[in-house]
Amino acid sequence: MNVTAVQMDVRWQDVEGNRARIVRATEDAASAGSHLVVFPELANTGYFRFGDLDFISRYVGLAEPIPGPTTEALGAVARRLGLYVIVGLLEAHPRIPAGVYNAAALIGPNGRVLGVHRKVHLGIDEKKVFFAGDRADVYRTDLGNLAMMVCYDGVIPELSRVMALKGAEILCGVYAAPGWIPGGNRRLEHIAGMRARENGVYYILCNRVGRQEEWQFIGGSTIAAPNGEILAQDATTAETPVHAGLRGDLLIRTRVEQTIFRDRRPELYGLLCEPLAAARPEEGNGAGTMTGLREDHLTIRRP
Repeated sequence: MNVTAVQMDVRWQDVEGNRARIVRATEDAASAGSHLVVFPELANTGYFRFGDLDFISRYVGLAEPIPGPTTEALGAVARRLGLYVIVGLLEAHPRIPAGVYNAAALIGPNGRVLGVHRKVHLGIDEKKVFFAGDRADVYRTDLGNLAMMVCYDGVIPELSRVMALKGAEILCGVYAAPGWIPGGNRRLEHIAGMRARENGVYYILCNRVGRQEEWQFIGGSTIAAPNGEILAQDATTAETPVHAGLRGDLLIRTRVEQTIFRDRRPELYGLLCEPLAAARPEEGNGAGTMTGLREDHLTIRRP
């Protein structure tokens, strides 16, 4: 199948204008032969402004429900053109007024919302604005098993692994990565390539471009194959659709050659499932270790 990551400039707080541009870009991607079109994080509103409570009070008012106006507009296009669309949205909390999620919605060729992923890992000041999601769902589609994540979710490798263990074949990450993040575009390339390689999946990373006050968003949208190969990338800050073809036989061959899931040793990974609060030096069991981790999980051996 063919996929497109739409590296677009998101106009700050221009929900209707962004919606119209997303619809046009979806139609253009379909004309180019795409079966799956992916848009950046918060593509309906743009990112929020740190530390400005007056702004944030107005910003949460821009949130929309899912299903809602943007997913309905995209649903009509998806149904007419017979494709799948993933879009990052500022989602209004379904019950709590002024509550919002940083979400990604999957829309199918039947025109309906097939799934929603709400950003699980909130970075920096995002905790002051968004509710955190609590699911790692995988959706069975005609294209394969799809899973979604939002920006910082892709930095935490455990989430991608859980999705892969649930059967994901394609991970779709929607991003709003600015230029001040260390590593720039190379960092995004490394994330896409490594998450793909370590899980034997395709990874579609769609980052936005454009300027929002002092923030410049850096693009670098990347599509990586299950063997870690970079299939397509745009390392510029231009509004560019990034296209690639995904082949099921490559995914199968990669998993046959590198038996990642059979080679795992989960009996050694118990520490990954423990919250940090469970490893306190004052509890005694971890006292004397460099980090305070409990000694039944971590032993520093001397030569």
